[in-house]
Amino acid sequence: HVARVATLGALTAFKELGLSVPRDVSIVGYGNPPWFQLTAAPITTVGLPVQEISVCAASLLFRQMREDSDEADDTRPVDAPFSPVLRVRASTVPAPRAALSAKQVSCAASLTLAM
Repeated sequence: HVARVATLGALTAFKELGLSVPRDVSIVGYGNPPWFQLTAAPITTVGLPVQEISVCAASLLFRQMREDSDEADDTRPVDAPFSPVLRVRASTVPAPRAALSAKQVSCAASLTLAM
């Protein structure tokens, strides 16, 4: 939730500074709330594969329920690596080859310090 609020705050700050997403700055959010697709430039996101994690958790739970009580009490961690999901949308573009302007550097530094 905090990452989503930070994304909204960044969009607001960029607008107040007269910066355009993605012309002047690219932005990537975490998670995939529906409103990320409703902004002027739909937001690129990185998130976890929730459906895969849910299926894995349910499978582990059902397996534990089927096993006898001694094994069902086993609470050791299970190694279940999941790869993040990148959804590229209009809020990101390739980095320009030209140097950043002083305004862009100042804005980027302020955002980094604020987070």
